[in-house]
Amino acid sequence: MGAGAPGPGDSTTAAGGGAANPAGGSAGAAASIPPFEPAPGMLRRLTRAQFGNALRDLLGVEVNTSEIDPDSWDGDFAVIGASAVVTSENGVEQYHAAIEGALNTVFADNTKRAQLLGCAPSGTSNDACLRGFLSTTGRRAWRRPLETDEIEQLASIAALASTTLGSAIEGARWASVALFSSPKFLYRAELGANGPDGVMRLTDYEMASRLSFLVWNTVPDAALLDAAASGALATTPGIRAQVERMLGTPSGRQAIGDFAEEYMRLDRIGTQAKDSVLFPEYDSSLQTAMVRDMRGTWEAVAFDDQQSALSLFSTRTVVVNAPLAKLYGLDASGLDAKTFKVSSLPEDSPRLGILGKAGFLSQFANQK
Repeated sequence: MGAGAPGPGDSTTAAGGGAANPAGGSAGAAASIPPFEPAPGMLRRLTRAQFGNALRDLLGVEVNTSEIDPDSWDGDFAVIGASAVVTSENGVEQYHAAIEGALNTVFADNTKRAQLLGCAPSGTSNDACLRGFLSTTGRRAWRRPLETDEIEQLASIAALASTTLGSAIEGARWASVALFSSPKFLYRAELGANGPDGVMRLTDYEMASRLSFLVWNTVPDAALLDAAASGALATTPGIRAQVERMLGTPSGRQAIGDFAEEYMRLDRIGTQAKDSVLFPEYDSSLQTAMVRDMRGTWEAVAFDDQQSALSLFSTRTVVVNAPLAKLYGLDASGLDAKTFKVSSLPEDSPRLGILGKAGFLSQFANQK
């Protein structure tokens, strides 16, 4: 608990006084309200989406996140359940396999490898190219600057692999595997530190990480980490400026869809079975469209319409492909299973808002 937070014995009223409070109740009722206690610092494992987004943004490759440990939905959100997950031995192997596979893809492609490393490694113990790569990429992957001994450890892995395998490229690849397999990449540390006033607060780099995963659901970019380094994220205006910048990017729009997908538990749509005789049109393309429709509607309300969240319950906006347009009774001309467009339901449509969407209703209906 922060030093400035009230303790269990603190009270603004005298014990047994029974005096009225401003809300019209008694002091006894006010005293029954427990004092505020900030959440303790914790480690959160990256969710499947965060893991995939991070590797995409850092390596430029897509990974199949269905092959790693599943998320925990404790607290109704994967990002909340991430603080209580247990990673099995098999799960560790799955993460390692996904990371090694992604890096194999990068290092097998000369262009991708050059973009990642930014130079040609020499394979020596004091390889300036490799150390520069570890410092730059590691800063984003671990969401903070690497310590000198951390770079030394990774550089020693590269030097050993380079000597053993006779290839500086292989040395860089194995150092990269170690970088991304580290718990410092797989887990988000938000432990905080005592500030000048003695109150426990997130550090600047922890704040950068929290903002990035909140708004973008992925690792921070260089600009956000630079803001942390400058101390800008210790101020409200500095945080506001970064959030506005982040929301103005395509990833900011996608983040609203990501939130909708978790909040509405759209992951369940792909597991829903329906009677194929009664619903022959219920296939993977329709299921994909149901998810896209819900995500796209949230994004449109927030960014295009700039309306209150309450309008989610009355909007007639839909995002449809051919199968979903037919289900909604809309014109499907020019559409197919992979082509989507933003449309609007007619005034006499029985559907209204997110609660009338197929992506919501189908989750609570049985197979028939």
